[in-house]
Amino acid sequence: MELQRWYNAGQPQTLQLAQILLYTNAAIELLGGLFGGGYGALWLPIVVGQVFAAYGIANGRKVGYRAAVVFAFVPVALLAFLYVRYDYLALGIFNLLFIIAMIAAVLHPQSREYQRIWFR
Repeated sequence: MELQRWYNAGQPQTLQLAQILLYTNAAIELLGGLFGGGYGALWLPIVVGQVFAAYGIANGRKVGYRAAVVFAFVPVALLAFLYVRYDYLALGIFNLLFIIAMIAAVLHPQSREYQRIWFR
């Protein structure tokens, strides 16, 4: 029987950071959606996707890594849509730093190489 885990400390630091950032960003977005305003329904699929991606990375799944790449960029696309469509900029400096760090950790060459070799 294979061990299922929420966090894998045996992976490179970049993938460990990606897991932490995906879980943290999902929690922040969930709380922001619950208590922050009326656009919470837009963020719910992102929250679910980021948790799925982090869990997939922790368990060495290629689909988890691919989901992490997608759900690292989806918040950027949604924020751009909100800005263009409604002239609403819902972006703080810490949110921006989390998004940039998440994208950098997921797309780092060490992360890409490790998942290419070891993920199934």
